[in-house]
Formats: sequence, structure tokens, C-alpha cells
Amino acid sequence: MTPFTSRLPRQPQPSRWGQLNAIVSAAQQGLADGLLHPVIIMSAIAFALGGSNGQLAAFAIIAGACWAIGRVLMNPLLVLIGSSTPVHVAGIILRLGAALLMGLVATQLDDANPGNALDALIVCYAAYELGSMLTTFAQQDPLTRPWSRAQTITATVATLIAGLVAAQVFANDGLSLDQAIRYVILLAMLAVIAGTWFALQMPTRPRQDIGDHALVSVSGMLRAVSIPVVRRYLSYRVLIGIATLADPFLLAYGIRELGEGLRLAGMSLLAYAIAQIIGTTVFPRWVATRGTARHFQIAAFLRLIALVVIIGMPSVATSEAYRERFDDTTPVAWLIAIAVGLIGFERRLQQHVNERYLGDMTSANVPFAAESLANTVIGVLAFTPLIGASLIARYSDEAAITVAAVVAFIAMLVSAVLVETRAHVSTRLNPWGEGGRRVQREA
Repeated sequence: MTPFTSRLPRQPQPSRWGQLNAIVSAAQQGLADGLLHPVIIMSAIAFALGGSNGQLAAFAIIAGACWAIGRVLMNPLLVLIGSSTPVHVAGIILRLGAALLMGLVATQLDDANPGNALDALIVCYAAYELGSMLTTFAQQDPLTRPWSRAQTITATVATLIAGLVAAQVFANDGLSLDQAIRYVILLAMLAVIAGTWFALQMPTRPRQDIGDHALVSVSGMLRAVSIPVVRRYLSYRVLIGIATLADPFLLAYGIRELGEGLRLAGMSLLAYAIAQIIGTTVFPRWVATRGTARHFQIAAFLRLIALVVIIGMPSVATSEAYRERFDDTTPVAWLIAIAVGLIGFERRLQQHVNERYLGDMTSANVPFAAESLANTVIGVLAFTPLIGASLIARYSDEAAITVAAVVAFIAMLVSAVLVETRAHVSTRLNPWGEGGRRVQREA
């Protein structure tokens, strides 16, 4: 009699080549995502092409909405389809096609109307982010899970390379604006093509955790609002989300005030990548061994400091004391770039703390609907740059950044009322002996 286990589908076995393909694919995708960063590169390109405030905000809105709303809608979609494989393949095709079209648009910048070219880039970028979201949420790769940290670090290092490339290309006086934009987008396109090839070589399998529990009703989310810990968390998330209303316009403000051109975007991406490397290597351990409420407060404080620096630097550059010591605006430009990197640092910290906090709420008998509710709120808040665009149109860039800084300050104060949802274990170094001692801290 044939054993029952022999009739089970044979699962692919992990291989060294498969793990290597996963890491190389992550590096290529990190390079492409860095060169197409919505807040740093794409918004700066939109400003250089004479785009409206709405067009500058479009890239950040697309990126934020795709990933936040995708967390809510992907599980019901997978339940409806019954298999994640078609969604995964569709995501790969969509992302590759969008990158190819973006490259095609970049080659026509010399002859095309800047406004039409920018609209085409926005549409292509929306397809690119949608494809990335589908691919990420539809696949399950248990064979490379032990290598996930290596993939994350590799992708972050690739973002650093993207920053170096963008800084060199945008600072090259021998290139016209259209040529510099073309080279950056074409390099991102080539990275997507290479990353797709390596991704197809990875031994992956579809998600096996699709079930009815993935469907969350509206009534379930409404019941979650009645829980105090959820209400406090959502209050903070709403405030810190509104504080991002000026993010797509920060570099446009710096470029306009300092006259640095797209060189500031390359410098900012470089600072952002360095901040991401620090966050990737430090935050997972730091957040995992300590409570989360204080981390939310630190994140809001970092955003507040960054916004204050950005809004104050143009005034510093025009001061007599500065002019007596410096011949150009390069030092101030680097300070603005570092502030943009600090915002990236804050975003990475928020990402780690949010995942931890939502996981803690679920483990503390808070309904799973609370996580879906939080992701829905984050998705809606992705449209807050439209508020920033309205403030700039009616008042000024400084007004929008000031409002964002004030809201970040309020979010920092509100974060003090957040509570831990369960006991946390932290590891502290024992000064009297080797190793450490584990300290239990109750919520």
C-alpha cells in the first residue's frame, strides 16, 4: 500500500543557488526602489519638470496607499481567487511592464511636453507600485526565510549605491536636466529587469495561509474602536500621518530656496540610504527587546527636529554670519539632506514599532480586526499630501511645513498616553559578569 505521505505534493528543497538568487533579486529591487523613491527622487523630478503640487504629491500618495490598503484588500482577494500564484505572476508582469514604460517615457523627454511626460510617469509609477504590492503580499518564500535579514540588508546597501549614483548623475554639470532624469530612470528600469530574472530563478511556493480568517467585516473593525488601547494607538497614528502632509514638498522647497537643482535630491537619497542602513541593523534588535510606547515618542521627535531643520536652513544660508564663513550653499544643502535622511530614519523606526505594536495587540486578545482597521486608517492617511498641496497653494511652502511640524509635536505629546499591550522582555548587560540578564517588565 502506498503511504499517504507519498501522495503529498513534493516541495522544492532549499539550495545555495536559490538563496543567492533571492539576495541578488533583493539587491536589484533595492537599487530600483531607491532610484524611484517617491518622496526624494520622483517628487524632485516632478518639480524639475514644472509639475503642479498635485503631481508632486501623486508619487507619495500612490506609494503609501498601495502598500497600506494592500494589507487590507490582499487577503480577501486571495480568498476570492483561491490561489496566490496568479496574483504573484500578475504582479511580476505588471511591475516589469511599468518599468519598461517608464524607461520609454524617459527616452522621449527631449521631445515630449513636460506635463504630459510627468502624467505618463505617474501612471507608470502607479502600475509599478501596484505590481510590487501584489508580488510581495501574494508570495510565501519559506525556503529563503532564514535569509530574509540578509535580503533586507542587501537591499538597503543597494539603496546606498542608488544614492551614490543619483548624487553623481544629478551633480554632473555636463548633463542636461532631461539627460540626468533619463539616466536615472533607465538605470532603475535595468535593475527591475535584472531583478525579475533573478526572482524567477528563486524556488518559491504560493502562500498556504489563505483562509476565511483573512476576511474582516466592517462591524468587526467598529468593535475594535471600542477598545481603549486601539483608540489611543489610532489617535497617534492619525496625528503622525497628518504630519507627513509636507513630505513630497520638502525637497522642492529646498531646491527653490537654495538653487541647488536636483543635486539636492541625490544628496538626500544618499543620506536616506545611510539612515536606512543604521535603522536596518539597529532597530530590529532594539525594538524587539524594549517597550514600544517610548519608541513612538522618539519617532515623532525625530520628525519634528527634521522639519524644523529643513524650514530653518534657507534663513541660515542668507544670514551674514553664514556668508562670512561659506562661499556657497553646499553645507546648508547637506544639512537639509541629512534632515531628509532623518525622516527616513523615523519612517523605518515607525515601521518596526508599528509591526511590533500591532502584533502585541493581537497577542493581548485584541481582535485581529484592529490590525485591519489600523491599516485602513494608514491607507487613508496616505492622501494627506493633498492637504499640504492645498496649504501651499493658498499660503506657502513654509506654512505647510510649519503645520506638519506642529502636528508632529502634538503627536509626540499624544504618544505619551500609549500603553504597552503586554509584558516585554529586555536584555541588559550585567556589569558584574559575562553575558546579560533578562529583565521582565509588565505593561
